[in-house]
Amino acid sequence: MRRHKTDLVFLLPLLGGLTTIHGSGCSAVSTNGAQDLGQHVGGDPAFSSNDDGAAGDTGVPAPDARRPDGASDIAVRTDVAMGMDTSVVSASIARIVAAVGGTDKLLKLFRIKELMNAGTQLALPASAQRRDSVLEPPGYWWVNAKDRTDEPAKFDVWAWTLAPLVDPRSKVEMVPDVIEGTRAAFGLRISKTIEPPLELYFDRADNRLVRFDWRDDIYRVSAWKEHDGVRYPSKTVMYRKATGAPWFFHEILELQRLAALPAGLSR
Repeated sequence: MRRHKTDLVFLLPLLGGLTTIHGSGCSAVSTNGAQDLGQHVGGDPAFSSNDDGAAGDTGVPAPDARRPDGASDIAVRTDVAMGMDTSVVSASIARIVAAVGGTDKLLKLFRIKELMNAGTQLALPASAQRRDSVLEPPGYWWVNAKDRTDEPAKFDVWAWTLAPLVDPRSKVEMVPDVIEGTRAAFGLRISKTIEPPLELYFDRADNRLVRFDWRDDIYRVSAWKEHDGVRYPSKTVMYRKATGAPWFFHEILELQRLAALPAGLSR
């Protein structure tokens, strides 16, 4: 099934932990810490909209400085994973998890109120589309109380939560750094649980996610917020890999951790 432009969910409660990791010339190593992604997590039932971004942040990430057309570094970056000791991958995952609040604060079942629009420019709030989603990725997704579980975009959601990094079925590898704006970002490629493979890029200075590459698109994230102890970027802009042009804008207006599936929804 093809992904529809309006069927995209942009959220990033970062999940962490340890997982099965693979390095060039190394056998898989299974580590402790993977958690059942279907487990419900209790927490503060209140919605959160606390923004820790800098004043004046528009939420639109800058294009990759390495390419004048904004199409990132796809012309210069190889898709062959770097030969890395598995301990390097483990250490990277541990830093990522710590940067967002730790494993005990990771989101698994949650609701988001969203604002979005397709096009090359960010729309005014009055003309943008609003949506309410309940998510339990990678298995379940409801949009305005309607089941959308069959949509491929649920794998986007799963990736943005970083849950594949803690799934023992995942193959996780280092990939070459990229430049986002003027800052270096290190990358992790996830395969086996997500196909085609997906790449996540994290700022080397603070270990926060800055970019996500999958299929034909580049997702750039910004405007970090915090809810119930977990930090997440609330804004996403999608760019076409082929042209570097933005084509979809998304913002999480509110996020709520859920202890149980809301009434009227069923798995």
